[in-house]
Amino acid sequence: MEQAATDSQPTDGITRYDCAKEVAQRVARLFGDERLADVVFIVQKNEDGPEQRFVGHRNIISAWSGPLDRMLCGSFQEGSSTEVRIRDVEPAAFEAMLKLMYCGNAELTADNVLDILGVSVRFDVQPLVHFSVEFLQGHTSSEHACRMLEVGVQYGLSNLVDRCIELIVTDDHILQSEDFSRLSQTAVVELAKHDSWNMHEDGIYDTMLRWAEANSASEEERRRHLEPILEHLRYPHMSVEKLKYLSSSHEVPHELIFDAVFFKLHKSGGDDMPPMAGRYRSRPGSLLFSWVPTTKVTVSGSHRENARHTSSNGFTGVRGDRRMQHGVYSWTIDIAETQSSWIFVGVVRADDQTDVAWRATGHMLYCLDSRCFHGGQGQNHPNGDRRVYSGDCVRVVLDCTRHTLAFGINQEKPLVLFRELAPMAYVPAVDLRDCGDKVRILASNQHVHIAGASASQASPSMQIARHGVDSEAPKERRPERTVSMELLNGSDNATGNPIDLAVPSTARDATTRRNSPTSQELHLAHVHVGPPAVLQGNGHPHSAASGSNARMSQPRQSQGSQAAVSAAAPSAQDRGPVFGSAGVPLEPLALLEEERYSPWEAPIPDLRSDSVPPD
Repeated sequence: MEQAATDSQPTDGITRYDCAKEVAQRVARLFGDERLADVVFIVQKNEDGPEQRFVGHRNIISAWSGPLDRMLCGSFQEGSSTEVRIRDVEPAAFEAMLKLMYCGNAELTADNVLDILGVSVRFDVQPLVHFSVEFLQGHTSSEHACRMLEVGVQYGLSNLVDRCIELIVTDDHILQSEDFSRLSQTAVVELAKHDSWNMHEDGIYDTMLRWAEANSASEEERRRHLEPILEHLRYPHMSVEKLKYLSSSHEVPHELIFDAVFFKLHKSGGDDMPPMAGRYRSRPGSLLFSWVPTTKVTVSGSHRENARHTSSNGFTGVRGDRRMQHGVYSWTIDIAETQSSWIFVGVVRADDQTDVAWRATGHMLYCLDSRCFHGGQGQNHPNGDRRVYSGDCVRVVLDCTRHTLAFGINQEKPLVLFRELAPMAYVPAVDLRDCGDKVRILASNQHVHIAGASASQASPSMQIARHGVDSEAPKERRPERTVSMELLNGSDNATGNPIDLAVPSTARDATTRRNSPTSQELHLAHVHVGPPAVLQGNGHPHSAASGSNARMSQPRQSQGSQAAVSAAAPSAQDRGPVFGSAGVPLEPLALLEEERYSPWEAPIPDLRSDSVPPD
């Protein structure tokens, strides 16, 4: 026997001794001991399955489980019987539960955890429930996310539900899979409620509709499936085109459509708005992505979403904590602060231990001029030079199915810049050069607008430029452009899927207008606000890409005179009134007509040298 532990500070003349470990060891010896056992459990999974017998002690088992206490010590038949039959339980899982009661430990694997979770929930053994949920949260992968979501919904495990939903909505491969189509209606309702979507609300509606169609044999059945789901969608954040379609399709109650339209009207008036709730609240996006701190990069934020270069000037890298190998992943890098745009954004192989990704296995976009880098070598962006400033955000889309990597600046549809990536695990990566430079990472909803007071109350990772209206004009910005009353992306960008060709935006806009109903057909008056549109050189995307091959191989330095070509972007206060020329308020949908603009800038004069920024 071990020597009893003694309290080193006796009080009131009492010295306390502790032998809890010895007690636990002696109780553990009773596990499976038939000499003093007073009950035998006969456990069977199903009628055709084998029976298995386990001996137990009523006093020990009743202390752990309320349901078994009522069964063994109550007025039920089992209270006076020496044999108790347990149906619909995996015998091995029941044995694992008994072992926890006697020995205080459990052995969980991917093969037995669901059965053990089921028996622990059924008999209310909370420590085993906690261990099972913790195991699932640590081992749930994208491949099993839908199955785990059903388990979480079935047992009311909110933490597991949150984890699975974040895995599902940040992986387009899952959303297109058969596992997703087989989800129960209850699980899909939980998906519709959740904040973690980084998809436009139009796309969320289409995803719910696709699920209903996959599980319905008739129109009436489809409507029944959709009815409890539609009430949780956030119509105020849908595009005007989608609201127009829904108003004529009779799929959604008209009061929800009109409510969404007038919400947009009030928001576009420029007045400060209180914090939103319910369907009016935008979805902030998934929090799955976070940074891993290093000796040169300080990580902060409640979700470790902020990374700041805190060492002396010189390139250093920071990596995300999520390995990506199967499916499609999308996240946003917000350039919170930068002195010179010497920042690389992209991915790097998960097994790459080098400090700087762009010189090694990274596939990166250079924020100084948007060139693409891999293995220390760069090539021009197909749309020409463009600088990414403080306040801009870079959306990254890694498609592990097609082995492509796409980038989009602010609200642009991501453009594939890297193809034929090696089929292996990658992690998000950013390389910072200047001390004090700061970035934020979030698998965020690119279609959220934050205006006025709402922006200041949002999470830091969401305080970025949205849809042509900046929450705060940074010191260095892009040339002025048209600002639209419609604060959502057009139908071209609603899906958020990357495009594989550098199609001029003017051509895409013309196609969009041709495919959209005319204002006369919709009895709508078009409203133009903001300064005149500045037509860029986007009609010739390759004109700025010409130049010597020597300038493509290394990142260029920026010069102090470079800031002279930048102009301030219009702020939310620059928008015009929401009245017609006669001073009469216009129709709601008329106020929300969108004026599209060409997102890519004209080539910036080359005022920089071609040497590598000094380390």
